[in-house]
Amino acid sequence: AARFGDEALAMADELGLQELRANILSSSGSQRAMNGDRSGFDDMEESIRIFEGLKSADAQRPYNNLADGYYNLGDLSKAAAATERMKEAWKRYASVDWLRWADSQEFRLWYMAGRWDEALALAARWIADAQAGPGHYLEPVWRFYRARIRLARGDRAGALEDGSRSLASARSAADPQMVIPATAYQSRLLWALGDDGAEELARALVDVCRRAPLGISHDWFPEIALVLSGLDRTSELEAVAESVPTPTPWRNAGLALGRDDLLGAAAIFRRMGARPLEAEALVLAVKAGFDADLGAAIEFFQEV
Repeated sequence: AARFGDEALAMADELGLQELRANILSSSGSQRAMNGDRSGFDDMEESIRIFEGLKSADAQRPYNNLADGYYNLGDLSKAAAATERMKEAWKRYASVDWLRWADSQEFRLWYMAGRWDEALALAARWIADAQAGPGHYLEPVWRFYRARIRLARGDRAGALEDGSRSLASARSAADPQMVIPATAYQSRLLWALGDDGAEELARALVDVCRRAPLGISHDWFPEIALVLSGLDRTSELEAVAESVPTPTPWRNAGLALGRDDLLGAAAIFRRMGARPLEAEALVLAVKAGFDADLGAAIEFFQEV
């Protein structure tokens, strides 16, 4: 694949096809970043420069891939900076779909930062937009993060509705990059509510990961780690980890949770700036008898 990419770039250069070169760099750079090769970010930056030079709205893709890559590797501060750049660029092209994708990046960052009221307003806007039309690929994203917030705020019915609709929408898209996170979040939601359906979904996720492994795990991995650990299926958690071998803070924290290193997981989340996940890990640590800062967790949940 790498050789094919190099050959395609050489052909684009030989023929002076800058737009083709930019598209190749955007795709290959994103793939490399997903496999933990940070040189992929340089390619995405070059793709952005070419598209911007051409004044092409196709710059949306590398901007989005850049923000997505940093988020998936657990660098939330760089993801936020990339998202800000994407939203500034949107003003020059004024594409509704561009704004939708940029807002989806900002949305999950706001969730992790504890800016939940703003996140809910954003979700409501785009879910309504999707429901007014034929739906949208990103609808599962809006719904599973909103389900998290609703559950934390005691709205169990709303959380279940969002969770089930998120999973149904993801399955209709038939894309593992959407199905795997939606399955993990719904499994964790059902687990938190004591629903037996959590185990069935956890097994389904393990099967999907074995059939269609991704290069990287992001914030869905800690969710399924808690479920599999709670079901005494640690060996299956290790199998899921093998299917997403790129080391990231998300993966490290998930493995720490699965191995009952709850304080270690909380520390990883704290360094990342993943505030709700840190607070949840602290609560779990206290319940398990560890000397954890429960006050910090309570303060966070009172804030949001």
